[in-house]
Amino acid sequence: MQKLLLILSISFFSLSAFAQKSFNFQVQHTVPLGDFQENLMHRPTGIAFEYLFGPLKNNKNLQIGAGLSVSMYQNEDHIGSVDTGNAQNAYIETNEDDCFYTYQGVVRYYVTDADKFIRPYVQGQVGGATFFSSLSLIEDPEDIYEPQTRTHGTAFLAGFGGGLAVRLMEGFYVDASVTYNETSETNYRTSPESIPNALYRVDLSNNQNRSKVNHLAIKLGMNMLF
Repeated sequence: MQKLLLILSISFFSLSAFAQKSFNFQVQHTVPLGDFQENLMHRPTGIAFEYLFGPLKNNKNLQIGAGLSVSMYQNEDHIGSVDTGNAQNAYIETNEDDCFYTYQGVVRYYVTDADKFIRPYVQGQVGGATFFSSLSLIEDPEDIYEPQTRTHGTAFLAGFGGGLAVRLMEGFYVDASVTYNETSETNYRTSPESIPNALYRVDLSNNQNRSKVNHLAIKLGMNMLF
């Protein structure tokens, strides 16, 4: 993962010399597929950013750059008791977030020129997806547990798709897209319904699964050219 981030960083700075740039900010809804869908109780939602450069050489409709998204598929408060190991249970309240973020290099080709009202495009991307969880203690009278964050695993990601940019004014577009992402296998924390015992809420290594995390990313937001 560190090598991939280094490559993306070098590419990002080396591309800054291009005259035209675009910045995308979008709300993202993720549709899990296959085993990934079976293991999640909730659909991930989040935000996505893309920073693209172009035109490239003599092709004014081709852009390359980088993208980043963060999605959450569980955010729950839980009240229960856990075994302290001292022949008695402790009452605690916890909050858990289960999330993943993606990072990828992006190649985008617009079917029409920048001065058109509607600009369809196709897009390819390569990168990774990293899953993590965080746990905070709302109430822990015994001071038994500490807030924690755990990274579960990283999957290689390759995707393709397309979108549509509709111009509202010069240099400003409403942008909608759908991309399909094929991935390798990785570990991640599933999102079971709340259970009476809070034990799994204070041990982020529980409720682990491993599979491909193939998914559709549906995005809606704005695209600015500058």
